[in-house]
Amino acid sequence: MSNPLSFFTDFQSQLYDKYGYTMDKLNPTMNYWVYDRLSQRRTYREIGYHNYHIHYANRFNELRHKVKKVLEIGVFRGHSMLMWQDYFPNAEIYGVDIEYNKHHLGVNAKELCKDQPRIHLYEYDACNPLNVRLLMDEIGSDFDIIIDDGSHHPTHQLFSLTHYTDYLKDDGVFVVEDVFMKDLFEKEFLDYFNQPFNLYNDKKYFFDEVIKDKPKDISRYGIGSYTQEKFSDIVNNWNIDIREPKPYVMNFKDIDLKGNNEQKHFNNRQAIIFFDKNIKK
Repeated sequence: MSNPLSFFTDFQSQLYDKYGYTMDKLNPTMNYWVYDRLSQRRTYREIGYHNYHIHYANRFNELRHKVKKVLEIGVFRGHSMLMWQDYFPNAEIYGVDIEYNKHHLGVNAKELCKDQPRIHLYEYDACNPLNVRLLMDEIGSDFDIIIDDGSHHPTHQLFSLTHYTDYLKDDGVFVVEDVFMKDLFEKEFLDYFNQPFNLYNDKKYFFDEVIKDKPKDISRYGIGSYTQEKFSDIVNNWNIDIREPKPYVMNFKDIDLKGNNEQKHFNNRQAIIFFDKNIKK
């Protein structure tokens, strides 16, 4: 039996070999080296890998061939669309992003995915209630999996949780990536992170903080009060699986091109949370 992680680790290596790029949601790749002639050592470009592939393999490996419909909020360069298409061979893969301009490295998601008949990309502001309805009128419901990999702002994550979960199948799973955990960040971090968004009113909060506190007045968190019933149902009745970030270790071979090896430790500070619709607490 093959290792459930091998799909993701192989995909990451192939992604780098083909595009010179890696996805931070997956594992680091041994190929991502720069040789520093001054120090005469290889330098590893660590950009904050999250190792979410460990959790995805654990949660979805047995469902790979059963999944029929996946939506990812936040497409960026589009490589995750290719990954999900290969991982779920019988599924239609949908993606929504606010725009599809070329990002650095000159990659445009629509160009990248244009010849992939099972990938469908839509351009909307995914955190606008009207746009949610327009999008779902186009693509329907009954999603097996919906993944929020958008702005990572807690307000947007809370919006997605309360507006997209209605479009899951009865046994569907809603996933929120890149959750900044309250216990791992100072409150001042929220001021810094909020600057380009300016979404907070009087109350600043972390996403996991709201999920755990189960507030009775969700409008205090910048979300419409009409979502209170939906939010209360999720936090009180759904199974919530918080996968906290953990540091990871990698063993690098021949770091100086002279046969010497080195073990490096890396930190990951962003969690991933799975919300299971059909499992009652």
